[in-house]
Amino acid sequence: MLPINLPPEITNLATLKVLDVSGNPYKERGLPNYISALTGLKILNVSSCELTTLPEELILLPNLQEINVDDNSLTSLPPFDPRVKVIGFTPPKNPTPHV
Repeated sequence: MLPINLPPEITNLATLKVLDVSGNPYKERGLPNYISALTGLKILNVSSCELTTLPEELILLPNLQEINVDDNSLTSLPPFDPRVKVIGFTPPKNPTPHV
C-alpha cells in the first residue's frame, strides 16, 4: 500500500464520519493539524502510523467518539473529552528511581 498524504483540501469534507489512515508513515511530518476542520468526524484510525505526537487540535473535533492510536510511539495524548474512546494507548510507566 502506498502512503496517503492528507492534502489541505480534505478540509472540504467537513461531514466525513470515518477516517482511516492506518499504516501510513507520518513519523517525519506528523498528522496535519488541519484535520481538526473535519467537524463531522466520529472515528479516526491512526494506528501503525509511526506517530510520536498527535496534534492538540484533535480535541476540537466536536463529534469524535473513537480514536485508534495502536502501534505508535505516543507518550501522551491531547486532553480528549472523556466520552472519546481511545484504543491502543498505554501510558508510559514512570521509571523507578535508583536509590
